[in-house]
Amino acid sequence: LGVYPVSRWLGFNAVESLYLAVGFSTSSTLVVIRHLRLRLRSYEPFGRLVVGVLLLQDILMILLVSAISHLDDGAMAMLKEMAIAALLGALALGTQRRIIPALLRRIRPDEELLLLGMLAVLFGFTGIADAAGLPAVAGSFFAGLAFSAFPVNGVVRSVMAPLSSFFLALFFVSLGAVVTLPTGALLAKALLLSMVILCVTPPVVAFLSEQFGLNARASIEGGLLLAQTSELSLVLALGGLFHQHLSEDLFSVMALVAILTMSLTPFLATD
Repeated sequence: LGVYPVSRWLGFNAVESLYLAVGFSTSSTLVVIRHLRLRLRSYEPFGRLVVGVLLLQDILMILLVSAISHLDDGAMAMLKEMAIAALLGALALGTQRRIIPALLRRIRPDEELLLLGMLAVLFGFTGIADAAGLPAVAGSFFAGLAFSAFPVNGVVRSVMAPLSSFFLALFFVSLGAVVTLPTGALLAKALLLSMVILCVTPPVVAFLSEQFGLNARASIEGGLLLAQTSELSLVLALGGLFHQHLSEDLFSVMALVAILTMSLTPFLATD
């Protein structure tokens, strides 16, 4: 809510402020789900509600990432890419219901074939995304959506866990290699934007949660859990850097805000 006007006040242009506002509009699925699992609250009504909010945020972010990658081509091109991404999402849901269960029944006893089958689906979706002009992250996300239904998700998680841990570490190491050392001015801007997220998100989420029937404790905890930026904001920033919409300095600001807010979440969202 407050990121765009604050970004403009800090001297960023309209496109840069748009990237900041879109990038900081979602919360980190990795951080929040890990926190809920550590506190054994993933399957409580409150935990399931938060996870549902995160999933909805991620889907909207994927649509926005697909659209904003064609920012230079005009509004119609952006709407077209969002529509294509939505169709890919529909294909993922169809795959989830029809193809994946049959695939698992056929090859489940063989873990090597199961891993190869899951990778084939992953590369199939990323290939479709690339052919349609969508970012690779859109194909990867919807491939994961195809595997998300119970009990398939448990089987997939057990097989893919070593690979996902490796590539997650590789992603953050590669990200750190791209980030430049911030100056004092950039660090001050990152701190101010972090304070906007930490101060605006909890009361807004708490107020809306109470309006929909949650008690005060769950509402406040939900607001504090969601008061950080998403790993997808970093993917968005990398896309902006690739398309030359963002400077390296602004990319560093987005990365710093993500690191600061993600690091504070475990301390804020406790008793």
